[in-house]
Amino acid sequence: MNKRIKIFSFLAMLLIAFTACQPDDYSMGSTLSKSELKYSITPSATDPNMIILKSSTPNATPIWITPSGRSLKMNDTVRLAFKGDYKFLYGVESSGGVVFADTVIVSIAQNNLSYVNDPLWTALTGGVDKEKVWVADNGKYGM
Repeated sequence: MNKRIKIFSFLAMLLIAFTACQPDDYSMGSTLSKSELKYSITPSATDPNMIILKSSTPNATPIWITPSGRSLKMNDTVRLAFKGDYKFLYGVESSGGVVFADTVIVSIAQNNLSYVNDPLWTALTGGVDKEKVWVADNGKYGM
């Protein structure tokens, strides 16, 4: 009986050893081209300082690089308080690697100071339409 268990264990070990291993596959999928990227960067109809980002590229993770930072969301919203020209960059990560589209420049024509009207903004800058001067602590002030 003990001999049979050893034989069956040895055969099971051989079976597992030959069926469990597979050769490594180091190939990547196909790389998307810029023309295959589907996305939109549009101002909101109700607030031109609110930019709506939508990714429609299938089977890919979006990468948004905006003036407010980076995002990996399919749909995102960026609120820009001050007028000016802002750069947005869209890219995707797919099985073939990362591909970026051309930079899109969005022009904001007016300020929307309601975005910066909060206690943190007031503590840092003095508030909307006010000014605060920061002085470096070189040992003369404070510690």
